[in-house]
Amino acid sequence: ARRQRQMCIRDRYRANGVTRVRPLNTAARQAGEYVGSEVDLTVTYAPFKWLKLQAGYSHFWAGDYVKDTASGLNGNDGADFGYLQTTFSF
Repeated sequence: ARRQRQMCIRDRYRANGVTRVRPLNTAARQAGEYVGSEVDLTVTYAPFKWLKLQAGYSHFWAGDYVKDTASGLNGNDGADFGYLQTTFSF
């Protein structure tokens, strides 16, 4: 029963809750359970009452599951990304 539960958990690893990141194949069934860790840094600045500026940076460290199931375009390394956001309040 425990083995079946682990396969279901791996089958649900999805990037945005919908898109499957890794298929449920032999590699996934034998892979480690640890997906990875992420740190997020954000800075917010409000120059006016009606304007808010935000910048962010994130780094993802790949865990055993990501490394064990890497193939093709699905790399086994971490990921870095950043963003800028503007919010107008009226």
